[in-house]
Amino acid sequence: MDDSEYGTARSIDEIDLRIINALQWSPRSTWDALAGPLGLDAATVARHWRRLERERLAWTTITPGPRILAQVSTALLEITVVPGARGSVTEVMTGRPPR
Repeated sequence: MDDSEYGTARSIDEIDLRIINALQWSPRSTWDALAGPLGLDAATVARHWRRLERERLAWTTITPGPRILAQVSTALLEITVVPGARGSVTEVMTGRPPR
């Protein structure tokens, strides 16, 4: 089966949204565990997720646990820089020259 039948490039369909929502509630779930409640096959869930990752529409990341969050402030930033500017942006943001 071709992934393209599950949404065109750079789009998120209803199944994708259901998978994303399920993973937000239960991020360590297996495809098998998610498939039943979503009314889908595990292979379908995995195929949708692979497409979302490949097209950079969804991704995984980590976050500190509650004990750390109670002690510090955190932020996730997505920064787009022009080609060739990564080193100078890194230096400005960290106060250190790039390696």
